[in-house]
Amino acid sequence: MTAKLWIVRHREGWCALPPGAEPDPEAVNDPTLCGFVVNMRGGSKRGTPDCPECVAGLERAADPEAAPRAAGEGS
Repeated sequence: MTAKLWIVRHREGWCALPPGAEPDPEAVNDPTLCGFVVNMRGGSKRGTPDCPECVAGLERAADPEAAPRAAGEGS
């Protein structure tokens, strides 16, 4: 996971916006890669999320064959 995405701050840490998405300055909430909706974000920047679900989603996107291997398929 080398590309830095837009991440948004909430009470518990930083979540990633979906790839290609940018934070809208007018928005009240931001849908994230993990499915969490950040209401009234505490900030946004380019970086690496600390949300485990966002990190896992980014790793799956980077290696699409990892999901079938993790599920025991393709063996």
